[in-house]
Amino acid sequence: MERILQFSKFLLQPFPGATLLPADGWNWAQLRDVLLHNDDGTIRSEEQLMTELTLNPVFQGVAFVLKPHWENNVINAERATSTVICAYMDPKGTITAEALKTGIFMFGFGVKFVNCGASPRPKQCGRCFEMGHNTNEPACRWNGKNRCIRCGGSHHHEDHNMHCNTTTHASADRCDCKFKCILCGKLGHNARNCNCPVCRDFPPPRAIKKITDEGPVDTPAPAPKSILKRPTELPTPSPPSFTPARIDDDDPLLFDVDLLARETPEPSTSTTSAPKTPRPKARIVLPGTDTAKPGETSTERAAARLRPASPSALQPAHDPQTAVTPPSPTKSIEDIREEFPPLPTSTTPGLDRKTLVRIEDRMHQLMLEVTTGCAIVQVGGLWYRCPSNELNLLFHKLRDKEFLILAKRCNGEPLTPEDNINFIAKYEREARKSPSVNMGRRNGVMATLLETNTWDDLLCVTEPWFGGIGTTCNDTQVWGKETLGGANNANWHLLYPYYTNDCRAKVMVYARKHDLVRKGRPNGLEVVAWNDLCAHPCVLITDVKAAKERWRIVTFYNDVEDPSALRALYDLHFLGDSTPTLLMGDFNLHSRAWAAPGWIPSNRVHIFEEWTSNQTLKLLNTPGALTRRGTVAQNQRDSMLDLHWQNFTATSAGVFLGADIDWEGSIGSDHALVRTQAPVTDFTHQKRDATNSFDLGINAEGWKEWHSLMEQHSPTLRAPPQSTAELDTVLDLIYEAFNTACSATMKCKGQNKA
Repeated sequence: MERILQFSKFLLQPFPGATLLPADGWNWAQLRDVLLHNDDGTIRSEEQLMTELTLNPVFQGVAFVLKPHWENNVINAERATSTVICAYMDPKGTITAEALKTGIFMFGFGVKFVNCGASPRPKQCGRCFEMGHNTNEPACRWNGKNRCIRCGGSHHHEDHNMHCNTTTHASADRCDCKFKCILCGKLGHNARNCNCPVCRDFPPPRAIKKITDEGPVDTPAPAPKSILKRPTELPTPSPPSFTPARIDDDDPLLFDVDLLARETPEPSTSTTSAPKTPRPKARIVLPGTDTAKPGETSTERAAARLRPASPSALQPAHDPQTAVTPPSPTKSIEDIREEFPPLPTSTTPGLDRKTLVRIEDRMHQLMLEVTTGCAIVQVGGLWYRCPSNELNLLFHKLRDKEFLILAKRCNGEPLTPEDNINFIAKYEREARKSPSVNMGRRNGVMATLLETNTWDDLLCVTEPWFGGIGTTCNDTQVWGKETLGGANNANWHLLYPYYTNDCRAKVMVYARKHDLVRKGRPNGLEVVAWNDLCAHPCVLITDVKAAKERWRIVTFYNDVEDPSALRALYDLHFLGDSTPTLLMGDFNLHSRAWAAPGWIPSNRVHIFEEWTSNQTLKLLNTPGALTRRGTVAQNQRDSMLDLHWQNFTATSAGVFLGADIDWEGSIGSDHALVRTQAPVTDFTHQKRDATNSFDLGINAEGWKEWHSLMEQHSPTLRAPPQSTAELDTVLDLIYEAFNTACSATMKCKGQNKA
C-alpha cells in the first residue's frame, strides 16, 4: 500500500479531488435506530452523521471508505428513527470488535451496531435459504423446486406436516419434531430466524410462492420482533360502526351512512365464515333525539361511535316518527331554517376532506340555481335544509335520482317535480367507474362477474382467466391451431395486452358496450389499447375518451416470478405528462408508506417509490386499508397489494376520486375490488323555446303604423333611471312595446299562410 501511495499524484491526475483506498480490508456496518430529524424537523445530513459517529472513541481516526448515509430514501419517512450504513477500513477486525463491545452512541442515544461484513446487506436465497446468492441467480441449486425450511426436504414448509415420516407425533396432523437449522446446524431456530449466527441480525428474504398445480401462492414472511420492535400479534381492528352519533352540539349530523361512510373490511379470523345478513340502513339522528346519557362528556359520546351498533339503534331510514312534513310554500326562510336540520357539510366526521374539497372545486360552476336563501331536500324519507353552495356536494354523494326526490325554493316559489327532473337532466354528472380486481385465473367466477356487474364502465382485471377459446385453420397442424383469449360476454368489449403462446396475458380490460344511464344506447366511452407503447403481458395502456375529456389508464400486474414486469413499468417515462393518468393493479409490494403495520418492506421497494415520485404519481388508496385476505390455513396475513395511483395532472384537476374497497364486488376472490370514480360533465341538450322572428318586408304605410304603435306603447321617462332595477324595468317595457308593434304590422317567419 505504501509503495502505491508514492505514485498517487500521477494515478489521481485524471480524477481531481479523489483519494486512493485499498481494495481489501473493508468492513460494512449498520447503525440502527438513529434519530432521523433535528430539533427543527429537518432531516439530518451526511455531514452531521459523520461528525456524530467520529465523536465515538472507537471511530476516531478511522478511514471511511464510504461515509455514513441513510439506508433508504427518508424524505417521506414516517418513523422517528432510521438506519445508517457506512464502510470503513478494518483489516484486522479490531475496530469492529471494539464497537460491538463498547457500543455506539449517536445524538445522545445508544444505537444498535450491526456488523455486516463484506456487503451492506448479506444475500440470502428465498428458495434454498443459503447465503451468498438471491432467489433468481444461477447459483441456487434448488431452482424451480421448493425446500422446506424446517427439515430441508424437497417440499414447501407449509406441507411439512404431510411429509414428515416420524411416528411419535402427539397429533397426527401436526409435526412437533425439533430439527437443526439447515445453515448453522443448531437447535432452537431455522434459517429465516434472526437468531441464526450465519444470517445474523438481518431481515429474512421474501419467501417464494408455493408451487402447486393451480399456480404459485404468495406466502408473506413473518415479522421478526428484533426488526420491527413491536408485538408480533397485532390487535384485530374492530369492525366499522354504522350508528351515527353526535360528537358535539355544534357539529353537523351524519346522514345515510351506507353511502358516505368509508368501509374497512374486517380481517378473517377463522376458516369458516358465517352467512352474511343484509345490513340495515343507519338511523338518522335529528336534533332533540340524541340519546346521550346524563353527565356524559363529548369525548365519551365520540368513543361511542366506535362501539358496535345495538339492534335497537339500527332502524330503517324511513321512520314515520322522526320524519318531518314537507315545507309549505308560504313559510318564510327564517321559519324553514328553524324547522329543518342542516345537511352535512365538508367538515362532517368520517368524510375525506381532501376529496370533498376537490369535488367542490370541480363542481362550483354547476351550482343549483337557488340564489335566495336555502333549498329543502328529501333524503331517506326525511326533509333537510341545505344552502345553495352545498347542494353540489349532495348531487355528488346522491347521484341516484330516487334519493333526491324534491327540492323547493325558500322564497315562496315552489319547484314542481317536473322542473326538478328537468334540472337534474340539465346538470346531471355521470360518474364513470373504473375498478381493478384480481380474479386469480378463475373462468367461472370471471364469467359471473361480467354478467352480474351492472354499475361499472371499465373492468381492469389482473390475473384474468386466459386460455384456449377455440381453434383456427393452420396448414402445418392437422387439428388446427389453438386460439387463446379471455372470458367473453355480450355486454363487454375485450382489450388484450401484448402476449404470445408461451407468455400469456396477465392483465385485461373490459369496456362496457351500452350506457348505464341511457339504456339501449352505446356507451359514451371510447377505449383504445396502445400495445405499441409497452409490449409486455403484464402492462396494458389504454386511452379513454369520455365526452370532452380524455384519460390514460394503465393496468399493471407485478408477477413476482417475472422480474421483467417491474422493468417494463419502470420504462414508462411519460406517465407524468399533461394527460390525466390512472395507474392501477396488483403490485405485490409492501412499503411503510401504504402497508398495514407488521409488514416488512419488500426488497428494492425504494426503487418503485422513487419511480412514482419522478412520475408525479400520488396514491389514491387509504394507507393501511386491506385489499387482500390471507388464508389462515396457509399462515397468511391480510395485506394491501391492490393500489391506485394518479399523476399530478389528474390530482390538480380532480379527475379521479377515491379508491373504494368492495369485497362483495370481487365475488369471493381473496382480493377486493377497488373502485375509482371519474365524474364527467354531461350537459343534456334541452329544447329551447322558439323566439319571434318577424318578416321586415312591409310597405311604407306599415312602417308608419309601426312607429305609431311604438310611440303609443313605449314608456315615458321623466328622469333618467337611478338604479339597475329601474333600468331593467325600462328595458322590459321597451321590449314589450317592440313585440306589440311587430306583431300588429308584420308576419312571423315560417307562418302557415293557410
